[in-house]
Amino acid sequence: MEGTKARVLTCFRYLIVIFIVGILGISKATISLAATTIDKQHVQIGVIAEVLVDHDDDGELDKLGQTVTVTGRANIASAVLHHEYLSVFIQDENAGILVYSDTLAQQVQIGDSLVVTGELKKYYGKPEVVVDHLKVIKGEHKPIRIIPLSQTYDKPDKYQGMLVEGEVNVLSKSYLEAGAFRMRISPIAKPDRILYVYISEAQMKTQRFNFDFMEIGDKISVRGVFAQYTFKINHETVRQIVPRYPADIDYVGIPRQALTFLFWGGGIVIVLFLSWNIVLKRRVKAKTEEISRALNEKTILLHEVHHRVKNNLAIVSGFLQLESMNWDENPEVKHVLNESILRIKSIALIHEQLYQSNDFSNLYLGNYIEKLTGEVIKTMAPANKDISLDIESDDIRVNINQAIPCALIVNELVANAYEHGFNNLDSGKVQVKMTQNGDFIHLDIKDNGVGFPKNFDIDKSDTLGLFLVKQLTDQLKGKLKFKNGEGSCFQLKFRKVLQSGSASHFL
Repeated sequence: MEGTKARVLTCFRYLIVIFIVGILGISKATISLAATTIDKQHVQIGVIAEVLVDHDDDGELDKLGQTVTVTGRANIASAVLHHEYLSVFIQDENAGILVYSDTLAQQVQIGDSLVVTGELKKYYGKPEVVVDHLKVIKGEHKPIRIIPLSQTYDKPDKYQGMLVEGEVNVLSKSYLEAGAFRMRISPIAKPDRILYVYISEAQMKTQRFNFDFMEIGDKISVRGVFAQYTFKINHETVRQIVPRYPADIDYVGIPRQALTFLFWGGGIVIVLFLSWNIVLKRRVKAKTEEISRALNEKTILLHEVHHRVKNNLAIVSGFLQLESMNWDENPEVKHVLNESILRIKSIALIHEQLYQSNDFSNLYLGNYIEKLTGEVIKTMAPANKDISLDIESDDIRVNINQAIPCALIVNELVANAYEHGFNNLDSGKVQVKMTQNGDFIHLDIKDNGVGFPKNFDIDKSDTLGLFLVKQLTDQLKGKLKFKNGEGSCFQLKFRKVLQSGSASHFL
């Protein structure tokens, strides 16, 4: 009996334990379900197409600048577009979008499911979600929907960010300065449509793309993410296909270069020729890259030098302007300071054009003179007089060695005309005309003002402005003529030459 009672008590204890565990399990499941419900109530996950709507047809997305949450599957890996930041495209069955973050370093593989929350922006025309919160769900990588390239012809915006595939003709190819690669293509079925294949710098460094064998006119099959790029300068929008790895680009049939080798070669000749060709290409490529790097470094340094010179001249000009404000009671000192400011600005404008240009030996003189005379008018034009300025110029381009002296001459003569040429007159006109006849450049500056005194001799003038004009004319190895009558007229003629060294020998 005692054994029976013990077994009954043991069974009873087991039943109590099972009951308590069951109660706890039900409570945990209830709490988990409630948390999931709360989470779904607070996060409204939308499909990508809903985020990209433009109901008012104003050319801007309705939700631009707003925080959105979207979900989709990555159609490109995170290391393809950028080696450091998170930059991937995701897509669902109907649309795609770029996902970007410069703070998160989440590794994303093709086929991963992403839930993304962040601000909707546009980057060079591409809609993107700048990530605040990201959840990556790893799972079975089922095939991602691929859109035929022909389906994008009529409504390209609809398929932006999605995976596309089609056969195209190669129109051109080029390696970009940043290390990226771009290829201009057109669909075989629609040759009037122009697209681009873009390989990022990160891809070129980490993946073995080889385009040396590819030639213009080759037919290739390309697969990748369909995107767009809008240039900031001219607002032109181009369509791009971004391959994910080298296997996304393949030849259709036999490449042209291979056909050439098969036609002309044979046996050992082909082997020897290919070996020599490969070695030569590697040497040329290595040497070209070395020269390109050296040239790029030199260009960057020259841009930096001109930028710093321009900034330093601007600082000096600023100091003189501040000093000029303290001499309102002394017009002579203020006048001298203003003249010095104009001379400094004329040189600074040259360096400003140089660091904004890639061609240091061809400065467009007409555009520069317009900016320079604009500064002269701001500083020297009388407030109570109506004096117009007429500038006429051929397409004249000179290097810095002739641009600075020519600009200083224009500065001195135009400033002199505005300051002294219209005394006791209410209005007038100043004309600047630049023409090129063969190798000679002609610069005429005249006004219809009161002119110089009748007994004025330019060779005996001791003013600083005219002294500079004569010295600068000698530096240009030019000839200066002066006419005095109904106003004054200065005519400068000098030969356009390529000079090297300092732009001025006395400044």
